[in-house]
Amino acid sequence: MVIARSHRVYGLIIALALISLVLTGNGAVPGSNTSGDGISPEKKVAYMNRPCVVEIKCLHWGTLANKNGEAKIYLNLDGTGKTEVDLPFSGIGGTGSGFIISQDGYILTNAHVVYKSDEDLKDDLVRSIGNYLLAKYPQIAGENDEHRDELFSTLRSDYTTKKREADTELKVFFGGQISTASNDGIPAEIRTESPKKFYREEGSTYRYATGKDLAIIKIEGFDNLPTVTLGDSDSADVGDKVIIIGYPYLVMSDALGMSILSPMTDLVPTVTSGIISAWRKQPDSSDVIQIDAAIQHGNSGGPAFNEKGEVIGVATWGSYMKLAGLDGYSESEIYNFIIPINVAKSFIKQLNIDTTPSKTIIHFRNGLKYYWNTQYPEAKKEFSDILNLIPNNNYANEYLHMIAKSER
Repeated sequence: MVIARSHRVYGLIIALALISLVLTGNGAVPGSNTSGDGISPEKKVAYMNRPCVVEIKCLHWGTLANKNGEAKIYLNLDGTGKTEVDLPFSGIGGTGSGFIISQDGYILTNAHVVYKSDEDLKDDLVRSIGNYLLAKYPQIAGENDEHRDELFSTLRSDYTTKKREADTELKVFFGGQISTASNDGIPAEIRTESPKKFYREEGSTYRYATGKDLAIIKIEGFDNLPTVTLGDSDSADVGDKVIIIGYPYLVMSDALGMSILSPMTDLVPTVTSGIISAWRKQPDSSDVIQIDAAIQHGNSGGPAFNEKGEVIGVATWGSYMKLAGLDGYSESEIYNFIIPINVAKSFIKQLNIDTTPSKTIIHFRNGLKYYWNTQYPEAKKEFSDILNLIPNNNYANEYLHMIAKSER
């Protein structure tokens, strides 16, 4: 995850991770707002598209090497300054979101979910390995932590990055009530990426320079995966409804302070909604859409839908302001932003990706329509047909279980 930091009152501009895989076949969601069925656009878009939303985990493996090319450091633990300590390989990265755009496994996400520059990797390794050494050998910091900064300075100036042979570990996780602890994920490869490049302005404010912050990754061995419908972001206007699906990290069972939640729901995506607040320009003159729908760390790369269930953008980052209070500082969410989907279409075209709706998504669409109309035999057939295409699909099994309960 990319974090752009400002020292001004505007606070932290944080790149977020939204993994959204959308399952709309050829346009409007069945049972639209005008059908009078009483089902909200948020519910329709959420349930129609959850099967298309994936969580993405990416780790960049590396360590630090001294001037002799060794992953070692000599610490002054016994007064000689010659205690040899091996430096560990660390997995640097995190989680994000993405959404399936083709039935054979192409997935759209943010570049910052899967990419890390050599400079950023070095900074993160210095921080990770420095903290590891301080935790294992706290005496090296000195009685009053007077040598703490010296350790990080030494690692930064005297050490270089050493990568593992397979330095990037990229995996995709399908949604549903299944624990990540019993799920190894699906290996993926990056097919194209356009990471953001930053430059530093006077006053240490980071600003975008180039790059679309988009990436397309691929999982192999699949066909008939549920796919999203790509909309036309040029037609999106201020005040239009926007619906976000993704995997914010703060509601994961392994997130700090969230051990009260079961890992069985880690792969249940989160849905939020709001409106388009404004069209904005980035410093490189590219368009970005401001929204008020909530997105958090882990939502990056997920889809943003209009109320017809079409993807109009890719959730990418949010802005926060540090607010002073009686107990110190707290962060308050201000605005969030999505990249217009039309920006991504050029990357899809370059890779010649077929975005034709899959049979699976059509079955999902029809199955939900029947289920909401309590036509359970017809719904059961649609969800059973999905299992013929994708055995053990989490969502099809979930609906078949609910139908069985309803028919008792």
